[in-house]
Amino acid sequence: MFAKTVKKARASQFAHACNFSTSHTPVAIVGGGCAGLTVAHQIVNNHLFSKSDIRILDPSPYHYYQPGWTMVGGGLFDQHETVREMSSLYDGYKFESERVADLKPEKNTIVTADGNTFTYDYLVVATGIENDVDRIKGLRSAFEDDDHPVATIYDFHSAAKTSRLRENFTGGRALFTQAAQPIKCAGAPQKIMYLCADTWKHKPYMLSGKPEVHFFTEIGGMFAVPKYNEGLKKVAASYDTIPHWFNRLVEVDKDNFVATFQNVQTGEQTQEYYDFMHVTPYQRAPEFLRKSGLTDETGFVAVNKDTLQSTKFPNVWGLGDSSNLPTSRTATAIFNQAPVLVENFHKTLEKQGDLHNYDGQTACPVLTGDKKVYLCEFKYGGEVSESFSNVGRNVFKDNWVLLPLAGFFNNDRPNRFFYELKRSFGDLYWTFGTVGRWAGPHGPIAATSLNGMLLIFVAGVGGVYFLTYTL
Repeated sequence: MFAKTVKKARASQFAHACNFSTSHTPVAIVGGGCAGLTVAHQIVNNHLFSKSDIRILDPSPYHYYQPGWTMVGGGLFDQHETVREMSSLYDGYKFESERVADLKPEKNTIVTADGNTFTYDYLVVATGIENDVDRIKGLRSAFEDDDHPVATIYDFHSAAKTSRLRENFTGGRALFTQAAQPIKCAGAPQKIMYLCADTWKHKPYMLSGKPEVHFFTEIGGMFAVPKYNEGLKKVAASYDTIPHWFNRLVEVDKDNFVATFQNVQTGEQTQEYYDFMHVTPYQRAPEFLRKSGLTDETGFVAVNKDTLQSTKFPNVWGLGDSSNLPTSRTATAIFNQAPVLVENFHKTLEKQGDLHNYDGQTACPVLTGDKKVYLCEFKYGGEVSESFSNVGRNVFKDNWVLLPLAGFFNNDRPNRFFYELKRSFGDLYWTFGTVGRWAGPHGPIAATSLNGMLLIFVAGVGGVYFLTYTL
């Protein structure tokens, strides 16, 4: 009750001191996706401000569970399981379905494309990133042609196209590309490759013979973290995948079904014929953000990697894909970042002591086919940080009868338990993530205790599936 009274008093003080109009709110959040939604609800859940004190700006009428698009492309989810109307998630907030045209952090001002101006005391930047499709010549035309066998799971509509192309593929050359960072979930280009290859492996025949699977990546391996790089090389080899290191896609000639690649080290170009191609488009921060004065030379919001506070404006915070945090851009990273940001925001409001630190914790559950997932968990510097392996060891280490169950949580290889866990994340996201009740394994705020209960619940459900289908 006291916290709620303080919250109302704080908002009232802001309004009284500055005589703000209805265009002003104490808090503004640019971006209504996973990061913006999570932070908004955690601010309210922790009684820092009420919903009416928070303005969210996002032009999209829909909110997407983007990690599910890989599952859509792989035939594991229906497309419509990954989308909700934005209005259903922001009831009570000041939600503006408008595109931001200009951010003026030196004036605490946001200008929209419709000409509206909004002011704030505190700003959270959570815009996410966008596909830069036109950076690759001919790619847009190939994507937009429903009958042409080029698609991507990095788009809501094209994810469904990917699924259709995967199912209808009758053999030949299948190319998969991975663009350089920054991209959302660097493991996703492999996930869809393995799901496609697994589908084709189980088809009774291929009209054009056994598929020839090629993987073109701009880096010199399958994954940036050495442990998982070695494991995923084995997974790729199990599908007879042909890797092409240090190669980037530069052009798509859809009339002749030819893709042009360039070696990023030598500059040499090669042309490859395809019967199917999944492309990871280049990605970037929105233009208004790149010119806002909030970003570094990469075009992403410059924040302290530990506290998530802007390095340029102390009343600005950033997280998720649009930040320059040196970690993988995943929903898991956001769920680890959000509680740290909210707690530090709280400490700043109350002028309290030292701020909490985010350690870069993220996770990439790589679907490897055969109803298994290789769960890659790590933090800053590519340091392996496996929460589930630790759970297995700590829970079962003193009980020799149950000790074999620790293997169910093993991150050393693709695992059926992690597959069932990955499949459950969609429901968990809509039930808990979208109301700010999922805080990552190290969240310092109230959601942490619920997170622990969820972990036990999911572990139990996954364990049942694992025992039922694998023993």
